[in-house]
Amino acid sequence: MGCPSDADGDGVFDGLDKCQRTRKGAVIDEFGCEGDFDKDGIDDSNDKCPNTQAGIIVDTTGCPADTDKDGVFDSFDKCPNTAVGLPVDSTGCPADADKDGVPDALDKCPNTQAGIPVDSVGCPADADKDGVPDALDKCPNTRAGAQVNAEGCEGDFDGDGIPDALDKCPNTKPGVPVDSTGCPTDADKDGVPDELDKCPQTPIGSTVDANGCPLDFDKDGVPDDLDKCPNTKEGVTVDSTGCPLDADKDGVSDGVDKCPNTPKDVAVDSTGCPMDTDKDGVADYQDKCPYTLEGIKIDAKGCPTDKKQDLNKLKQGIEFKTNSTKFTKNSYGTLNDIVALMQQIPNSKLEVQGHTDNVGSAKKNKELSENRALAVVNYLVMKGIEASRLRAVGYGGEKPIASNGTKKGRKQNRRVELVPFE
Repeated sequence: MGCPSDADGDGVFDGLDKCQRTRKGAVIDEFGCEGDFDKDGIDDSNDKCPNTQAGIIVDTTGCPADTDKDGVFDSFDKCPNTAVGLPVDSTGCPADADKDGVPDALDKCPNTQAGIPVDSVGCPADADKDGVPDALDKCPNTRAGAQVNAEGCEGDFDGDGIPDALDKCPNTKPGVPVDSTGCPTDADKDGVPDELDKCPQTPIGSTVDANGCPLDFDKDGVPDDLDKCPNTKEGVTVDSTGCPLDADKDGVSDGVDKCPNTPKDVAVDSTGCPMDTDKDGVADYQDKCPYTLEGIKIDAKGCPTDKKQDLNKLKQGIEFKTNSTKFTKNSYGTLNDIVALMQQIPNSKLEVQGHTDNVGSAKKNKELSENRALAVVNYLVMKGIEASRLRAVGYGGEKPIASNGTKKGRKQNRRVELVPFE
């Protein structure tokens, strides 16, 4: 038709229209564009908030945007993604009246004191669940279920560091060291606390006194538990077993021993000196003639210088006929020498001992030995020696001095012994 075109029908020819797609019926300006009074990008005809302040972010309706619907425009919202329904403050962030970091909507303890650490529900943190907040808890690791005081600590009546609930000795005196049960420490387990124990390293199992020291009845320094001689006299020096020292091991303690250097295995008397049975001054272990009668002159070996006074020589001269109690002819001279010796020493007493070899019956040998000893005694009595100074004993083959396996040995065993007695 020859007229200028107007595609959007807004009354402004396309050649002059800067907004060629204006919606039908919209109010436009001379350039064919809809009006936008508040310059928010939303044309006035669609702008429900046509007076929005410059720079404010708006939604599709031209009103200030509020993405999280918390009532605080996005332009001012410091927490633009607040969960739906949470009360917010003027900055659009979840309200937190007590400033503990937990929103009031989730805070089960909304009035927590400032600065106190809280848990996920806004309540004061209480790691050991004792009811006392960690910030105030002086005992933050209290065992579960324990009763505590205002400081979060279990009761400790005696102040030993062990809670009363675990303290087996709840009345321990102040300052006394205690073990894990609250009882006074007793390192050596003797029943006496270390603070009172004067012997703190007593061996386990020892019986102790009130001072914790091993009992020592005889006061010799060796505990009764180890003392093999628990009644040692006071002042006597003892060995590690509590027995009197006996350097020469003769059975007589050093404190009593008049011969402290007696050779080993030598028999001693009550004074610790070597036995001298015949009291001739020569100890038995050195005496070659141990049965010398008292008063007889002897040599260095303990033997009489006069052979007729030597019982060891005289006994060898007493012989009997075979299987008989009758003396051989040569025996009478020896028997008379014995009579003379006993008359010379009127206080002397002799035990005549008969011995045999082991040939034949033991019973018969015993009888023969007794009868032979009695034959000697009877002869001496017949010669004037008082019967009270003599006695006869028969041993048969019980005490051999040589082997019965040889002829020579059997002859040695068939003998008479002359032993002085008191």
